[in-house]
Amino acid sequence: HSVVHVRYNSTVYAPGLPVHLSAWAPAESGIYPIVYFFSGFQATTPVEIYGDVIARIASHGYVVAAPWNLTTKVYPEQKIDEMQQVFDWTYDNLDALLIEAGAASDMVTDYDTAFAMSHSSGAHLICSYLQLQGCYNFKGMTLTSPVDGVDP
Repeated sequence: HSVVHVRYNSTVYAPGLPVHLSAWAPAESGIYPIVYFFSGFQATTPVEIYGDVIARIASHGYVVAAPWNLTTKVYPEQKIDEMQQVFDWTYDNLDALLIEAGAASDMVTDYDTAFAMSHSSGAHLICSYLQLQGCYNFKGMTLTSPVDGVDP
């Protein structure tokens, strides 16, 4: 699939979104599962550095939403509310923004088939969310190099 890419600065372009967000999606018509990607250093690393990898994932038929700069809170469990706000905001807004950016007008994100993906200590966000909030709509997860001295 060819891929569209959007970036949103939480304070300027995306009212109601508590963090910055980048997203990649197939440009063609279809229904695609969503992958939430949490970058290293508990999602404080700008996700554009992962852009080539994320675009490759999207090219295989996934919408990838990657929030970053999840405040200056130290512990993953302190970021749970912001994670839920990201899930809610993407559900309410992301498809229209991807279509505006060039995705097909009948491109649809399947939010009932969600996956979590992370790099390094981004894994702690996912694991904390799952432990404290339950499974949401997650059907699977990929924790890439989940290291920082504490196992998730």
